[in-house]
Amino acid sequence: MTEPGETLRECALREMLEETNQIPERMRFKGLMKFTLKSGKVEYGGLFSADIEVERPFIKNDEANKMIFWDGMKDIGYIDEIDMELLKYY
Repeated sequence: MTEPGETLRECALREMLEETNQIPERMRFKGLMKFTLKSGKVEYGGLFSADIEVERPFIKNDEANKMIFWDGMKDIGYIDEIDMELLKYY
């Protein structure tokens, strides 16, 4: 969620830091997304990709208990519905 006065890019950078403790060297805007969830709820958001050249230690938090650099093949367990849709764009 964007904070008052925050741009989508600023939100993406803040969320990445809050959830993963990572600070990207580069971040690219990929597009605006609209999702209709199975419940019928509609959500919108900006999609960004980022390059992380120096991995910082992960800090467990209220939103994430671990960080996985995924190859797209290995079974990593449950993936949120919205995250599965986002993966289609990479």
